[in-house]
Amino acid sequence: MDTLAIEARGLGKVYRLGLRARRFVALEGLDLTVTPGSIYGFVGPNGAGKSTTIKILVGLVQASAGDATLFGRGVNDAAARLQVGYLPENPSFHDFMRPLEVLRYLGRLSGLSGRDLDRRAEALLEQVGLADARDLTVRKFSKGMVQRLGLAQALIHDPPLLVLDEPMSGLDPIGR
Repeated sequence: MDTLAIEARGLGKVYRLGLRARRFVALEGLDLTVTPGSIYGFVGPNGAGKSTTIKILVGLVQASAGDATLFGRGVNDAAARLQVGYLPENPSFHDFMRPLEVLRYLGRLSGLSGRDLDRRAEALLEQVGLADARDLTVRKFSKGMVQRLGLAQALIHDPPLLVLDEPMSGLDPIGR
């Protein structure tokens, strides 16, 4: 069998809140397997632990219990994180940059360079519907445009795993 794209066993997260360090259980005992090539979604009410799970999987939050792997590597392994394209719930970019600058910058952080990066960035702007906004700075973008740029940055290095947290947030019906 191929290595699983995502595997989690007994995943949990407890936050300590306030001066008295009150415990808040955000996630408890999650077991999860996601095979390569599949589409998997989290559905549940606010506070169910969906975003917390995603943040653990992409290495932004440390689990309190259990463990998780991406393609057989621990989620805190830098090589595992290079396999992931991540769109956070509320993407944010330097507002003085233009979309191609954002994609080139983030592409370089993912190990891309040169003409391949330039071609990829241009194609992604077209794909997400931002080609006509290439000369605008991000500060002039609507929420939906920022969301589209966020999707492009998640795709810039052509990762085998996409992790999208609330990907439709702020998009108009055509964008969805």
